[in-house]
Amino acid sequence: MTQPRRTRRRIDALIAAVIAIGVITTVTAVYLGSDVRATTLVATPAAAVSTTPPNAKSVPASLHEIWQLSTDPRFGAVVTPYGAVATADTHSVRGFDTQDGTSLWSYTRSNRALCAIGSGDTTTDALDSWSGVHGVMTVFAKNGYCSQVTLFDPTKGERLYQRTSPNQDPGQLFFGSPYVGWMGSDYLELWRHDLVATIRYGNQPNPVNSNGPHVGCTFTDAAVTADQLATIEHCGSVTNLVLNWPTPSDSPAKGDKGWDTNNSVPKATIALKSSQAVILEITADRAAVLVAEPAPAIVVYDTTGKEISRTTIHIDAADISATAKAGVTPSVTYQDHHYALVGHTLFAMSSTTETVPAPPKETAANSSATGGDHPSDNAGAATSAGSTKAPATVDVDSPVFDWSMTKVLGLPASIETNILVPISTGLAVRPTSSSRTTRVIPVDRGGYQGRVDVTAVGSVVVEVRGAHVVGLAARTGS
Repeated sequence: MTQPRRTRRRIDALIAAVIAIGVITTVTAVYLGSDVRATTLVATPAAAVSTTPPNAKSVPASLHEIWQLSTDPRFGAVVTPYGAVATADTHSVRGFDTQDGTSLWSYTRSNRALCAIGSGDTTTDALDSWSGVHGVMTVFAKNGYCSQVTLFDPTKGERLYQRTSPNQDPGQLFFGSPYVGWMGSDYLELWRHDLVATIRYGNQPNPVNSNGPHVGCTFTDAAVTADQLATIEHCGSVTNLVLNWPTPSDSPAKGDKGWDTNNSVPKATIALKSSQAVILEITADRAAVLVAEPAPAIVVYDTTGKEISRTTIHIDAADISATAKAGVTPSVTYQDHHYALVGHTLFAMSSTTETVPAPPKETAANSSATGGDHPSDNAGAATSAGSTKAPATVDVDSPVFDWSMTKVLGLPASIETNILVPISTGLAVRPTSSSRTTRVIPVDRGGYQGRVDVTAVGSVVVEVRGAHVVGLAARTGS
């Protein structure tokens, strides 16, 4: 029997109401568990953003504490020359003013765990410039990967760039010139300053190039500059230094691959004959590594794998091993000087331009396969435009070991032509052009003797000491 129209309308309305309630319930449940609801960004009002503090003109005679912040020692803190320091805990990153310790911004993801924070900033260039990856980077975990990557304006807290990648958990950030990378145990990604991927290699979760040259190897160190990517890779019983182009399309051996992040052809794969090694410095043309065997030494290689020099170093091989096992070698670059920390020894490196015989013309065109120093850009001046005659010589940039210092607590700060090196009694002042300590600025750390990394921002010296970040400044009138 057909029901009356009024009854059918009531039933239809009831069904529609049930469906509507179901949709609302589902949408509400999705929202309540979503990343959007769990993410909070509190940026600095534009009117409240202070100007970047000017560089200090001289090293202070004395220092005293002016503020102190807490951070999770698993993540440490990021200090940028733009005038901000970022601290972290399991779910949040917070930015503070380096001059007085006041709050600037915060970013919280209550449903995601933080993997890492980092920054490669040592200059205050425009945030969108290609001189570096400028800002404060956060990496949060999702679905078993450290996949959520965001770069923030260091003082405002505004999002600059974002990306997702299948980054291994755990892993580490590393920075150099216009690149930043994430190194896991057997998978590595490299991104430009705008977080566009340029290289993906190793054991990819969903391999595009399953026969890549880095498959089946584990990574223990990585470093990058504008012209070169270097990794320490352990492939079976062999430990290699691998030199690569940061962007595969720059390789003369790319063939028809062009821009293909999954098909990078190394410049060189160099057997180190030492199971433990760390990268001290790389240039456009060469790399310097510290090896533990057969005796500790700094070895410089060119892109053919040729050993250019070997300098014996007085350091315990166990310190090299411990640093290698910890992952990316801690380092910082100020102007033309690079400082790397191995155990409690600080290595000061620089570079020099050398004129060397030019490789054969056919080698230059296929340097990744048959070798030859890969000349830096200024080498092109040796041949006039349109000339078919190869130059007799080329200029290459080569790493130089300047000096080392023992009993160091962490990475140094830079003020004018001096660096401030953290030691147990304070900060040792060293001219960048000298291997001697001119004086020590006493710093009372309340008995703390752990890792201390130092950064100078304007008139304030910031020390990161495990779970605490401390701002130090000269007393008025000193």
